[in-house]
Amino acid sequence: MVTVADPFTGLLPALRVAAVDAHSVQAECSSMGFLFAPGPARDVARWAGWLRQAREAAESRGAETVSAELAHLHRLKADSARFVPVSEPRMSIDRECGAQLFRFDDPQATALQLYVLGVRRADGTSRYSHVPDSRWGVWISQVAFAEILKEKNGR
Repeated sequence: MVTVADPFTGLLPALRVAAVDAHSVQAECSSMGFLFAPGPARDVARWAGWLRQAREAAESRGAETVSAELAHLHRLKADSARFVPVSEPRMSIDRECGAQLFRFDDPQATALQLYVLGVRRADGTSRYSHVPDSRWGVWISQVAFAEILKEKNGR
């Protein structure tokens, strides 16, 4: 049984699916052109494992510092998911945060921007790694922020 609620202005309609068994849901999804995931929570957990591996890989090939002064340096603020300007032209990771994503102008091609992931290790040292796909860096820094909320506020 599939029902669609009338949408509110500017919002998508709510789609609700109720069924006796998974085969009914799969058949209905197929008729609407949707993909059916029998265990979405398991799929998300597997993806999160890959995210952890991406963070570890970025950390392992990183450097202790980035020595150049960086033009138009911005830091991703996890609570707003926006890049904000940094007051000084050097990267530093917030004390409480385990990972942060930075963006700045490429010193060799100023029309391009580079992304660097800063990771604070368990021993307190920091590593900075170039991130070719900024989305990975965004997810890694967002997960680090979520871990702070979980540890400090139980959220």
